[in-house]
Amino acid sequence: MSSEILRLEKISKRFGNIVACNELSVDFRPGTCTAVIGPNGAGKTTIMNIVAGSLIPDLGSVRWNGHELVGMSQHRIANLGVVRMFQDLKVFDGMTVYENLVVASGRGVGGWSLAKTERRAAQLIDETLQRLGLAGHANRLTRDLSYAERKLVALGRAICSGGKILLLDEPASGMDKASLKLVLDTVVSLRNSGAIIVIVEHNLSIVQELASYALLLEEGKIIASGEPAELYRNSNFGRVYFSLLQ
Repeated sequence: MSSEILRLEKISKRFGNIVACNELSVDFRPGTCTAVIGPNGAGKTTIMNIVAGSLIPDLGSVRWNGHELVGMSQHRIANLGVVRMFQDLKVFDGMTVYENLVVASGRGVGGWSLAKTERRAAQLIDETLQRLGLAGHANRLTRDLSYAERKLVALGRAICSGGKILLLDEPASGMDKASLKLVLDTVVSLRNSGAIIVIVEHNLSIVQELASYALLLEEGKIIASGEPAELYRNSNFGRVYFSLLQ
């Protein structure tokens, strides 16, 4: 089980005089959703970028499933099952919804073997389209969809990639009520199926609904952690969280 834990050990990262991560250590376990909260500049996005390989820490280690991720290419990390869902979506707007999911399905852990590609990928894509309410949009160009629908496509790509670690940047932002429920139900299902989910989210009701654990960051350090309800009772929480609103 220990090899399945995503383990960050003494991660440090500076940008000039700004300390984004300061000897930060944390474990993310299968079957959990961890919310990372804190003010701008606290290090939330830096953690995501380091795990996904788009940023190399100055010091420290990121280990998962027997692999040291620090120094690996983003492509190789993605192929190991680490999937990032960006706030700015990064979907292929010139492709149909279905084509977006087809492209993503080739990025599963180890990739799809040739013998299984057509059958397994098609089944997963169809299930994902149904799950996210996108079946009726399968043949539409993604650029013609609403923002909420495009965000569902981005989540569908993450699912079809076969990801075991999902890094979700504000998954609830910009969503209408119906789309938000689809996102929440899907993330809960993925969590319950054993995925490691890490979210950056400012909406506290979303954090409480999705996250089994939360980290409160300030100046690159974890200053409080625990179950969301427990964390909100922490004396540091109000001071740090409400600085988000200023």
